[in-house]
Amino acid sequence: MGLFDKIKIRRAIESSTSPGETTGAEKSKAVALLRRLRPRAVPILIEELVAAPDSAPLKELLGSMLDDATLDGFRAALCVGDQRLCSTLIEMLSNDGQFDANRLLAWFQDAAVPKAALVTILGARRDGLSEQALAEFLISAPTENRATVFRFVESIATPALVPHLINQLECDDWRIRLSIARTLSRFSRPDSCKALTDLLSDPNKAVRMAALEGLGGLQLRPEVAPIAALLRDPDLTVQSKAIEIMCELNDPRSFQYLLDVLHDESEYVRRAAVEVLNEIGNASMIKDLLDALRDKDWWVRVRAADALGSIGGPKVIQATLSLLREKDEFIRRCAIEILNTTRDEQAFDSLVEALGDEDWWVRERAVDALGALGDKRAVPALVGLLGTHPEAASVVIGALSSLGDAGAVVPLLEHLQGDDDAVVSKVLAVLPELTSHDQVDEVCRAIRALIAVAPETLRELAAETLNSVTMKFGDRSVAHLDPGPRKRDSGQPPRSLIAPNASATVLQGISQRDEPADGSKSQDRIIDATALEAGEILGDRYRVIRHLRGGACGVVVLVEDEVLSEEVILKFLRPHLAIDDKVIKRFMQELRCARKISHENVIRIHDFLSLGRSYAISMEYFDSEPLSTEIQRVTRMGPERALQILADTCDGMIIAHAADVVHRDLKPGNILVNKSDQVKIVDFGLAAAASFAGTRLTATGMAVGTPTYMSPEQIRGKEFDARADIYSLGVILYEMLTGRPPYVGDDAISILYKHLEGQVTRPRELVDSIPGAVEDIVLKAMATEPDDRYQTCSELRDVLVEYLAKGAA
Repeated sequence: MGLFDKIKIRRAIESSTSPGETTGAEKSKAVALLRRLRPRAVPILIEELVAAPDSAPLKELLGSMLDDATLDGFRAALCVGDQRLCSTLIEMLSNDGQFDANRLLAWFQDAAVPKAALVTILGARRDGLSEQALAEFLISAPTENRATVFRFVESIATPALVPHLINQLECDDWRIRLSIARTLSRFSRPDSCKALTDLLSDPNKAVRMAALEGLGGLQLRPEVAPIAALLRDPDLTVQSKAIEIMCELNDPRSFQYLLDVLHDESEYVRRAAVEVLNEIGNASMIKDLLDALRDKDWWVRVRAADALGSIGGPKVIQATLSLLREKDEFIRRCAIEILNTTRDEQAFDSLVEALGDEDWWVRERAVDALGALGDKRAVPALVGLLGTHPEAASVVIGALSSLGDAGAVVPLLEHLQGDDDAVVSKVLAVLPELTSHDQVDEVCRAIRALIAVAPETLRELAAETLNSVTMKFGDRSVAHLDPGPRKRDSGQPPRSLIAPNASATVLQGISQRDEPADGSKSQDRIIDATALEAGEILGDRYRVIRHLRGGACGVVVLVEDEVLSEEVILKFLRPHLAIDDKVIKRFMQELRCARKISHENVIRIHDFLSLGRSYAISMEYFDSEPLSTEIQRVTRMGPERALQILADTCDGMIIAHAADVVHRDLKPGNILVNKSDQVKIVDFGLAAAASFAGTRLTATGMAVGTPTYMSPEQIRGKEFDARADIYSLGVILYEMLTGRPPYVGDDAISILYKHLEGQVTRPRELVDSIPGAVEDIVLKAMATEPDDRYQTCSELRDVLVEYLAKGAA
């Protein structure tokens, strides 16, 4: 532009904006000149406006110049960077002039144009934008500004733009996918619904959340399955939104999608599924869900029942109560498991009714649930069940003990006269706890009457109970009481009569060379190993030295073998196990396996002995203490000592595994260490024999042994091999190093779940001084999947020895 033109334009600007100094005709002529020269006039007008930013005449004149011919001048002015000028130009471009708004889209290509200002202008000019231009622009928008472009499109998109937006969903920028999700949420169309459903699996949580919110706002009904999958979402906000939408959908088919979620390893995930059921669940849906669990593993069913019971609300509980009347035994069993976890008082009447169920499992689990409720109104019903189903004695009497109601004492005394020794034993066990002050005479009379006619094993227990009851209420004289002798209907005469003032001391350990008062032979007697005293002779061969320890399986006694003149261990099988022929056969089978093992790091098994009606295992004596004792004493061990103990343990296990013997119950209590740090493993196979006796340890009906150290494959009830022992060794090493087991919980089931989940706290998070390499050894040995562990004890031992050698060097 020439100098003369600039001078003319400036004079025209002055004439058209100066108040009162020019005539109307002169102003009109000046404006006409400026409009004719407007592409060149606009830059000068902008310069004048910068100098006088508050000049209304200049703003009005500049606004009148805005059209397609001057648009580029306005774009250049936006790039100047003057904030006051920029605000003025935004207002003009948004409201003034007649120009093709589609041309503004190209301004995104200019890096100097402030994009926030451009988005504001385009928003104001949205009606002038063509769908075709927008569609093409979505494809060609510069990479650095695409997120901004799509955010702008959120507010101006039309239905015709939906297919073009969906085509852009494959982009890598999550911000763009987020904008598209928000945009699609405005249109209730099948293609929008499908696209939003696909975005539910987006890796970005903000996108997933936007897709969920979008689906929730559509008039169309989305699919339930992808929404249910988000109940597993790691982001709790997304998970909560998925719960909300599933509840709003209230789809009767939801149970089939909730099934997998309900037995997920994560408690938070299971909780999410139950929250949905709390809102939409009914008897039909809960029944369908439980039916679908029929073919699942036991731990899956228990986990689902636990979730429904512990988190279930009124709808779930009411639905479950109604299922107790179903004909299907499996459904009733599942329902009773749920109620065992709820401990809801509204279940009381239904649980009492379930005591009459034809299925033994339902009856006994109803007993457990009533005991846990703590409502003493259940006592009469429980006592009645004890009379009609004596095989339920263990759980019924346990529940009565939990309720702690002295009102159960008199009915229980009636069962002291029964023929079932197991029931009588259970009654005797709870009488000291339940008996009240007013009942002590009656209880003592009944016990003394039992002592007079009971077989040996019951007389021993009865005498102990008598002592416990009398001691509980002080030194009471009961010698004046008449036992009222009676004859039991057992078909056997009483073996001996004991004086009315007999106590447990009269019934203590009997050696085989002692003859009973009635002349019967000693081989008919059962030895009470807990009452054996030093110096007693067993089997004309073993002289008792002292007791060492006892457990669920047996009592351990140190004796001198007078034939061989050496000290050995006798481990007596508990009397309640000794009376079961199946248990004895199992014991012998296990011991045959254990005797295959001969190694310095394994306690040597000598023989299986029959001492009268008692059974014991003779084994090597090793003057030591269990590893568990040391762990408790020192809190935690240094890495070198812990690794050495484990390496020595591995040495013994290598020989055992070579003989195809899997220990199955490795734990600190079964690893002995002497003062010279020599290590020996004990109790091969004994835990399996004890579990064979049907010990009722969990609601699953599965005897779990020692949950703290069990491998996941054992917990699942699957086949397992020597790698199960390797897992237990990893747990033991973890405990030695940190002073605590990797998984702890309020009960066995919660610990078992944690083993299955495998979300262990890394040892170094508890003790930061543990070397990283040692932590790696622990975590590999404890891998949830057997294939991810050390595959043999030799492999594990080699790693331990290599690490110890490096430390020594």
